[in-house]
Amino acid sequence: MRQLLISFLILVANITIYAQGCCSGGAGGPIAGGAASGVLQEHQMEISINYQFNSSNTFYTGSEVSEPLQYFDNIKSNYIFFRTDYGLSDKLTLSLASGYYLSKTKEAEYITSNRTSSGFSDLIILPRYSVYNKSNNFKEQRLH
Repeated sequence: MRQLLISFLILVANITIYAQGCCSGGAGGPIAGGAASGVLQEHQMEISINYQFNSSNTFYTGSEVSEPLQYFDNIKSNYIFFRTDYGLSDKLTLSLASGYYLSKTKEAEYITSNRTSSGFSDLIILPRYSVYNKSNNFKEQRLH
């Protein structure tokens, strides 16, 4: 029951975080949850889908707030990241990942029309091979 409650809270919780984005325009980083795991067992599959919404209307140069006309008034992005891993053998796993921007918008007063785009971003093909894996051989004990 506790695992079900924690899973539900993780799926439904919305958190607002205030932070400066990398490079003051990189709203929607391409890799979500990029912690690499080890290899999977043969024929085992792992699928992950992440959604990110980013919005920023304040920009900094160092620790000082930048003039709005210098950059943009607002940047927004809606991004979906999909990753699937498949165990080709006990030592080799193939990982495929890609992202899609539902929308990526830059708004500025000095631009006559705001710029909006959408489309695929990255395609990542990553094989993972287990060079060293120490495993314990546990023997099944039967009760008589």
